[in-house]
Amino acid sequence: MAVGRAIVRDPRAFLFDEPLSNLDAKLRVQTRVELLKLHRQLAATSVYVTHDQVEAMTMADRIVIMLDGTLQQVGPPIEVYQKPANRFVAAFIGSPSMNFLPIRLESEGGKLQVKGHGFQITLPPDKAAALKGDGERDAVLGIRPENLLLRPPSAEESHLRATVEIVEAVGSDIYLDVSMAGASMTARVEPTARVEVGQQVSLYPDPERIHLFDQKTGISLLS
Repeated sequence: MAVGRAIVRDPRAFLFDEPLSNLDAKLRVQTRVELLKLHRQLAATSVYVTHDQVEAMTMADRIVIMLDGTLQQVGPPIEVYQKPANRFVAAFIGSPSMNFLPIRLESEGGKLQVKGHGFQITLPPDKAAALKGDGERDAVLGIRPENLLLRPPSAEESHLRATVEIVEAVGSDIYLDVSMAGASMTARVEPTARVEVGQQVSLYPDPERIHLFDQKTGISLLS
């Protein structure tokens, strides 16, 4: 009703303040599609306020992320997802949230190594070249659940050894809540994976998809 009353006035811009927050999950998806259709038909600017990251990712041409009234990042949804400006943005965008682990960056044999508790990753050349400031430092590793690869243990590749605590099968994917050296993480694996609670698994972070953040400020070291 409110949208209809606004449309008949032929405004130059619309402001939506969490319009779908009181709808159930199925109706929220349907209404989201209808709002997108209306936006294309009306060709008017729409400012959409939401705490729902799925709405932001699927509906926006550009996302503005704020924290306590301070602008954190502005950009197309996929850019914000792939290149978060800081740890807050990285944690906010993406479901389940990005995993974070304390690490140490060290130079060995002319290459930068990401060293954590029980694992080591060679930083790809493009990421090493993009690294801000001094290469050797304490930092925070960020890795999204879909970029933690479940594979048999290999002596040739460094992997994270973790214990499965919860298995969530959602049909198209399986989410594994795992613990490793006191840290909790989430991995998204193929629905055909055969994993049980209490099982020891080997998870391989995709080196091309890792993120690095300053330990103190949380600012991305790679963007």
